[in-house]
Amino acid sequence: MVLCIAWSVPLIKSLGAEYPDPPAGVERAAEIVALNDADGLPVTLANLKGHLVVVHSLDLAQPQATEADFVAFREMRDRLRGLGSSVVHIILCAGGDAEQVVALIDSKTARRPGNLFLLDPGWKTRTRLRTGCANEEPALILLDRHGRRRGDFVRSPEDLDRFAQTISLLANWLGSDPEPGTAIHR
Repeated sequence: MVLCIAWSVPLIKSLGAEYPDPPAGVERAAEIVALNDADGLPVTLANLKGHLVVVHSLDLAQPQATEADFVAFREMRDRLRGLGSSVVHIILCAGGDAEQVVALIDSKTARRPGNLFLLDPGWKTRTRLRTGCANEEPALILLDRHGRRRGDFVRSPEDLDRFAQTISLLANWLGSDPEPGTAIHR
């Protein structure tokens, strides 16, 4: 009996704890993205509702940059492995055509359900997504389950730690990711 009481004290204390503030962006409108993937199929953010979306970029016109960006993408994907299927990676590709993207995906064995390689000719979508970002040249843009931008991050250790904290909060506490027009649950 005493042991049960001792184990229940931390639980009772946690019931009155305050949740952390949600990441910024809950008041934003959803981003609208409609692009074709490497196989020519249309993909929209509306199709991905319910998933956290991490947006990466690959510049196929610069092979060394492509290789470095692909390595960084793989490291980030591995870092988020614990979040499972709740995260989808969109990789915007420009500076090449669908055949180059397919060849890259196949050479890197990157065909996975959570990786979407989308063609973004002239970086139109990337430019639009970067409008209003805190960082001038973000390496990653995080969209919540409703398509709202919830953060942009560069590849510095501090920013990647902030990214991991933000995406974990969104993935594990639905109160920080309410439907548009719904109050934040505390």
